[in-house]
Amino acid sequence: MAASENTSLFKFCDTDTSLKILNSQSLRWSSPHLFNDPYELSHRCQLAFTEKALLRGLILEAVEMLFGPGNLAPSDNDLITTIARWRDEKRFNSADEAEAVLTELLAKKAASQFAVAMQYIQQWQQHVSALRICCFSDRADNINAWQRFGDNHHGVVLELATKPGTAQHNPKKVRYSNKPPQLLNLDQQVDIVYGRQNKLSTRQFVKNSLSKNRNNNKEGEWRCFISDNEGAALEDYLWYSNTKFAVGDLKTVYLGQAISAEDRAAVLNLVKHRYPKTPVYRTQPRPGSYHMDFSQVPKI
Repeated sequence: MAASENTSLFKFCDTDTSLKILNSQSLRWSSPHLFNDPYELSHRCQLAFTEKALLRGLILEAVEMLFGPGNLAPSDNDLITTIARWRDEKRFNSADEAEAVLTELLAKKAASQFAVAMQYIQQWQQHVSALRICCFSDRADNINAWQRFGDNHHGVVLELATKPGTAQHNPKKVRYSNKPPQLLNLDQQVDIVYGRQNKLSTRQFVKNSLSKNRNNNKEGEWRCFISDNEGAALEDYLWYSNTKFAVGDLKTVYLGQAISAEDRAAVLNLVKHRYPKTPVYRTQPRPGSYHMDFSQVPKI
């Protein structure tokens, strides 16, 4: 489903959380700092390599180009052009002999790129300190989401509109991968110096917050983003924002099939008085299959 086709998003939660949302008429948008996933990229990201390691990586790559098999492809990168000329001239008899010259040639390049990487980290830290995310699914009948986020079918799902003017407008689909997201890595920096990869761009920042473990792909997660301009990496900072939604933006409420009678009554009473036009449905297993059906519940 494309983002433009998403007219609704579904917030899975336990009953206590749903009552807080319905009472306050607001959703909590959190910094990745508060997520319970150690693989999420947060404001605590640091460089995983030193300037010395970057210089060493550049030298090893240059030595491979000088003495490796095959020919170097033509390039408009000044470093590769220089290395290709030295290779053709057979300037060096051994890798050890080449390294002394390469160290002098590449030291300034390593220092310059390391400074760029440090600045990029600082830009990310500033960005993600102000970033607030709210997580949803794109279906009310997502069994995996009911189990993990809907209190194992004891909870509630809130269907919210994504029309323009709502905080949920323009949702982004989470991508599921076998590799966790990385802000920067050493190989990437080496490739940038040698012109094999584009320079660092802050346009990648949203993408960095849309990657999760492939094992969770059945959750069908979508994320929405807002910015808290007061965000700062402070110990006493809340790291979340409570954002209001309009009464009419709550399109439907779904009750889990295992919800208790007490919780069911509490949700129904609150919806009846605060969201009188919002229908409530009860989920129930479909006989003979791992699917669910919905039946409307009267607001008595």
